[in-house]
Amino acid sequence: MSDGVAASGTGTEMGTEMGADTGDGAATRPLVFDLDGTLIRADTTFELCVQHVKAYPLTGAVQLFRWFLASKESAKTELARRHGTAVDPEHLPWSDLTGHEIFRAAPVRALVSGSADPVVQRIGEHLGGFAHVRGTGDGVNMIGPDKARHLTETYPDGFDYVGDSRADIPVWHAAGRAYAANASRGTIEAARAEGIDLEVISQQPGAMRAILKGMRLHQWAKNGLIAVVPLLNLAIFQPVWAIELLLGFIAFGLVASATYLFNDLLDIPADRAHRTKRARPFAAGDLPIPKGCQAIAGLGGAGFVLALLLDPGFAAMLVLYTAVSLAYSFQLKRIMALDVIVLAFLFCLRVLAGAVLVGLETNMWFMLSLGFFFFGLALGKRAIELAGKQATASIGPGENVLIRGRGYVARDLSVVMGAGLASSFVTVLIVAIYALLSRSAVIEHEAAGAAIVAILTFWQTRFWLLVGRDEVHDDPIIFALKDRLSALTLALLGVVVVFEQLWPRA
Repeated sequence: MSDGVAASGTGTEMGTEMGADTGDGAATRPLVFDLDGTLIRADTTFELCVQHVKAYPLTGAVQLFRWFLASKESAKTELARRHGTAVDPEHLPWSDLTGHEIFRAAPVRALVSGSADPVVQRIGEHLGGFAHVRGTGDGVNMIGPDKARHLTETYPDGFDYVGDSRADIPVWHAAGRAYAANASRGTIEAARAEGIDLEVISQQPGAMRAILKGMRLHQWAKNGLIAVVPLLNLAIFQPVWAIELLLGFIAFGLVASATYLFNDLLDIPADRAHRTKRARPFAAGDLPIPKGCQAIAGLGGAGFVLALLLDPGFAAMLVLYTAVSLAYSFQLKRIMALDVIVLAFLFCLRVLAGAVLVGLETNMWFMLSLGFFFFGLALGKRAIELAGKQATASIGPGENVLIRGRGYVARDLSVVMGAGLASSFVTVLIVAIYALLSRSAVIEHEAAGAAIVAILTFWQTRFWLLVGRDEVHDDPIIFALKDRLSALTLALLGVVVVFEQLWPRA
C-alpha cells in the first residue's frame, strides 16, 4: 500500500531527520500516527454516523444525539457494531502520508485513533506494519488527553506523533517530536500558539474547490429544462419571462446541487468502490463531512429563498423535487425499475416547474413524450453502469451478482438495454401522434412534425448503438452536451421548432 505513493522532497528531508541520531532519541522513538484526517483523508466516525442516518432516516439523528450525549465511547462502539462494515479498508482514500518517507523510515510504527477500536484494528491490519494499534473502546474515548495518557503509559521512554486536528494538541505536547499532516491553518496556528514546535508535513487544502466539484455545475444544464415550455410558446413570449427563467434556473441549480452533495454523502461506501464515482469529493476525502453538511444547508437554503421570492408555486415544485430526491437517495434508488422511473419524473418536474414559473400550461401528450424520453435515458445510464461493472469486476453477463448500492444484478444488462430501446422509440411514436395527428398548438405543419420525428429517431438510434459499444459517458445527459454530433442534432431540432412557431399558420 505505502509503496504506491511517491514521497515528496519535504518528506525525504524529514524522513532523514527521523532516521538520524539527533541526540534526543528520535532515531529509536516509536512514531505514532492518527488515523482520521492523517493516514486517511476521511473521518470514519462521521461516516458511520451518516450510515446510521441513512439506515434510520426518521429516528437516526435523534438516536445519535442521545448516544453521544450519554457517552462518546459507547456511541462509537455501537456505530461500529451496527455499520462498521461500511468502512472498507480496500477503498479508503489514503493520504500521501502512507507513501511518505517519514512513514517508511519510522523505526517502530503505531496507530492510535479516536475511531472505534474494531474499525481501527481492521484498518491497521489491512495497512500492516504497526507494532501497536488502538482505538476508542473499553470505556476510553481515545482522543485528546486520554490519547496522550495512553501513549505516555505505553511508551514511557517517549514517542513522536503525527496528527491533524486541534484534539491532537495534548498529544503533541506529550510527544518528543510533533508532526502535522493534512492539518488546517487554524490547527497549526493554535498548536504553535501553545508553544508546540510543530513540523508541518502537509496542510489541509481549502474546501471550496471540493464543494464546487460536488455541486456538479456542469449538471446545471439539466435545469435548462425549465425553459422548454416557455420556448415552445414563442408567439406569446414576454421579456420578463427571460429574467424569471434565469433566476429560476439559478434557484433550481442551487437546490439540485444541495441534493447532489447529500446523495454523495449517503453514497460514500458505494462510490468508493465505483470506477469513476470514487473521485467524488466525499468519497475521495477531499470534502470533510462537517463542511459538506454546511454547504448542503447553505445551497439548499439559498435556492429555496430565491424560489419563494420568484413564485410560491415554483417554490412548491422545488420542495416536491427535493422530497422525491431525498426519497431516492435514502431508498428508491435501490429498488430496480422504480429508480429509473423516479429519475425520469425528476426531469419532467423541471419542465413543469418552468411552466408554473411563467404561468403556462402544458398537455399530457407532451409530458408523456418527455417522460418516456427521460425514462429511456435513465435506463441507458443503468446499462452503462452494468456494462462497466461487468468489465471492471470480470463478471460474466449471466452471473447473478448484485451491483452495490443498486437493485440490479449483472445479468439484467440485456433486459435494461431492451427496455431502454423500447422506451426511446415509444417516445418517437408519441411525438409522431402528437405532431402529426393531434394538430397540436405547437406543431401544426406536417413537414415540421416529420422532421422532428426523423431527428429524434436518428439521435436515439445512434445513442443506443454507442451505449452498446461502451462509448457513452456514465451520464447520458453529459454525453449529449459534450458530443459534437448530439449538439448539432439538438440545434437542428431547435431550429425546426422555432421555424414552426414563427412560420405563418393557416
